[in-house]
Amino acid sequence: MTARRGDFYVTHALKTTLEENLAIIIESVAYLKNQGLQVFYDEVSDALAVIVSEETGIISLAVKGFLARELDEDTLVSCLMNALQPKPARSLASLWRRK
Repeated sequence: MTARRGDFYVTHALKTTLEENLAIIIESVAYLKNQGLQVFYDEVSDALAVIVSEETGIISLAVKGFLARELDEDTLVSCLMNALQPKPARSLASLWRRK
């Protein structure tokens, strides 16, 4: 399963809202899990993956090299909402400034 985050991709390519995009992802993962399927979620550019064990139903989330295991539904939703929030843009000038 692959999804996109960010205003431009969601509103222009998918033609939906950010909230609806997140709801679709969450509903899709839940549906596939209820069908007894193993789910691999790949957020295209940031290597975010939701893993649902085919044998145990245990939900894990991999984000930027870290793996959180045995997540309940509320924790998964919270983690996904945090990970999929658009990050504020930084200007090149801010990268050159020394503190």
